[in-house]
Amino acid sequence: MKKKKKSIRYDKYGYLFLIPYILCFLAFGIYPNIYTIFLSFTDMSGLSTEFGFVGIGNYIWLWSNQQFWNSLLTTVTIWIINFIPQLGCALLFAALFTNKMLKVRGKGFFKVVYYMPNIITATAVALLFASLFGHPYGTFTVILRDLGIISEKFQFLRSRWGSRLIVCFIQWLMFTGPLMVLLIAAMAGINESLYEAATLDGATNMRMFWSITLPLIKPIMLYSLITSMIGGLQVFDIPWLFNSGGPDFATQTIALFNFQRAFSGEENLGIAAAGGEYLLFITAIASVAIFKTMYFRKEKDNG
Repeated sequence: MKKKKKSIRYDKYGYLFLIPYILCFLAFGIYPNIYTIFLSFTDMSGLSTEFGFVGIGNYIWLWSNQQFWNSLLTTVTIWIINFIPQLGCALLFAALFTNKMLKVRGKGFFKVVYYMPNIITATAVALLFASLFGHPYGTFTVILRDLGIISEKFQFLRSRWGSRLIVCFIQWLMFTGPLMVLLIAAMAGINESLYEAATLDGATNMRMFWSITLPLIKPIMLYSLITSMIGGLQVFDIPWLFNSGGPDFATQTIALFNFQRAFSGEENLGIAAAGGEYLLFITAIASVAIFKTMYFRKEKDNG
């Protein structure tokens, strides 16, 4: 009687390949989050290993701190000002590049050009714009002054809204390209027969865009909105490198506020950790609200 061959299970090798990822996730993902929660209940400062537990004292202090709420308002303002034109331009470019009737030439070249700012590091872009809008010999400062748009004494880096709008422009410049590529991929997946049927019915390009394209790419737009909101609430590098959150805290975001609490002045890691937990809570609530709002509208439209 022949012995049955023992079957070989290969799934165990898959788990072996997952071990490095799991270890890295535990070390650099789970542990820092748990430790941050722990720090938020302490008064640890600097590199000192001595600390005491303060309960929810850090959270209460932040709740009553006007500068913290001003940084939240600044963060939301910067995100809204840069995301609305970012989404509009990305939709426009994606629609132009995917519309076969328009036959736009050099699509590949323009895609690369629009995406290229995202490849450049935030450090380089922030320092470049700080130089271009510097006083008194920044390139754009000189041009705008010669055209009579700004006065001789005007300084972008000392103007609250001047600095804020430059940060918004940098954000728009760097992230319009990736959003455009994402929307192009979404539009390319739409069945061509829908457009052909609409064309036979006499629909215009604009009508097809509003009635076919936009409804079918809503899931991708929802994903883009949430991920952009998460990134916008966590923005840190550009405001810090451009003007260190100034002038007069005009570009101080929540992430920058937390950084300054932890590594300057009192160097209170507990306050910074509590600020990070507030940011996590606000981000989670905003994400759920956006998802529920768009999902409710989708259900309402389908119903």
